[in-house]
Amino acid sequence: MNQAEYDARIVQVAKWMKDASNGDYFARAHLKEAISTSDFPSIFTDIKNAQLQQAYADTRPNYQGVWTKVARRLTVPNFLPQSLYEFGIDPDFGVGDLLASNGGIPTPAGKLPNIPEGTEYPTGVFRFYTAAEGYTIRKSGARIPFTFEAIINDQWGLVDSLPQELLKTAFDSEDIEATQLLTAGDGPKPDFFNDENGNLAKFGTNEDGTVALTRDSLKAALYQAQSFKAGPNRNRPVRFNKFAVVIPPALEELANDIMAAPTTFIVQDGAYTYTDTFTFGNNFEFVIDPWLEVLDPEHGDTAWYVVPFAGEGTRTALGIAFLQGYDRPELRIHNDQGLLLGGGAVPARAGSFLNDTWELRIRHIFGGVALNGGIGTVASNGTAAPTR
Repeated sequence: MNQAEYDARIVQVAKWMKDASNGDYFARAHLKEAISTSDFPSIFTDIKNAQLQQAYADTRPNYQGVWTKVARRLTVPNFLPQSLYEFGIDPDFGVGDLLASNGGIPTPAGKLPNIPEGTEYPTGVFRFYTAAEGYTIRKSGARIPFTFEAIINDQWGLVDSLPQELLKTAFDSEDIEATQLLTAGDGPKPDFFNDENGNLAKFGTNEDGTVALTRDSLKAALYQAQSFKAGPNRNRPVRFNKFAVVIPPALEELANDIMAAPTTFIVQDGAYTYTDTFTFGNNFEFVIDPWLEVLDPEHGDTAWYVVPFAGEGTRTALGIAFLQGYDRPELRIHNDQGLLLGGGAVPARAGSFLNDTWELRIRHIFGGVALNGGIGTVASNGTAAPTR
């Protein structure tokens, strides 16, 4: 059987399976006959895998999960440790460089130098620098075994619903990976949110990274996130058009109150009382992450995070990497049923030769990566009331 014939048979068997599930007796008869053929196990596997991958492709664009709003999608060619490089003007190429050959005009950091008439264009203006180093992707997956008895007793059609359930698990796994970039189980992840990166939330006299989420602390955090500079020396301005404010479900009601609060309010600062006007525009969106409370039992119900929305901007902070050509979950069936005495193949659901079991396996390959030293991010464990 050539590839074209095999593809045509897949289409035909898939139609019989669909019609049979809708009660078509002729389709059931055809399917029963097809089960006895030697190519049925591989055809059945291809059909189920195609269903899973198509469902993933159809659902992903409309999926309102966590990582699609907080991270950039990356693709890598293999499992080896990867490095991500950014390209830009060398931050060390600045004022005073090449004054003798650029007409004596100083060149501020980040600006192309002046080129006088008849002079050579300088080198060393641009360079690549490392945004992330040593990150990897990993295989994730599981086997799902069934006994022959479980298949026979499956009156609720649970086996047929497996592709959608496995798809949901793949989505959840990606979101958990993104959440693990934020928290280490006891608040913001210390090797990402720290004094060196300058991304612990600062507010009044509060200890950095402890202020609770309020309208005022959020305003300060958004300003702090927008004030970051890019490059190894953090001396190149970068603009973020929108941020994601990642919060647990426990803070959702508070987030709604913050958004509904009046834009003009009275602030008491010591002996002074004044009116402060602050309007929240479209520069951020609250993202409810249910996995914060699961992965962070210590501060999961109070911690909050500001990150560039969907990895946007000329420099981003978080990424989810996938293996090139394998960026969707793959479903396989274990085919070791043996052969009937008459030479025909045994259907997979009839159970294995050894112990009458049947197994599905899902594989998904991806990995999370923190980029650019946390540029544009701010985090707090949310345990301290704001103090000025």
